[in-house]
Amino acid sequence: MTLSKIQVAVEIPEESETVFCSIIRLGRSAMIWAGTTNDMGSMSMAVPGRDGSAALCTALKDSSARGNQLATRLSSRTKLQVLFCGNLQEGQDIMWKRLEARLSEEIACNPDFFAI
Repeated sequence: MTLSKIQVAVEIPEESETVFCSIIRLGRSAMIWAGTTNDMGSMSMAVPGRDGSAALCTALKDSSARGNQLATRLSSRTKLQVLFCGNLQEGQDIMWKRLEARLSEEIACNPDFFAI
């Protein structure tokens, strides 16, 4: 099995922050880490549902509702198991929205990377 990786930075001028993001693809799964510092933060795992049903998600470390939501949406969109780790705060709406938009852009621009 080969390991593929994409790294992106998402500028958030409103917050004077940069969110760094690494996406690692291995087999039928993707591990995504996103944050502003070097600590792991929370961890959520989502698996795609069968026959088009919604993805299922669980918190593995330091529950994050936003992390769970993002992992679930990305798993549904890509049909991959998604492990999302990050240290973004729950109330940082702009950061979460920009991160999801940037990840959606990566999915659209790199379909082979996210293909099953």
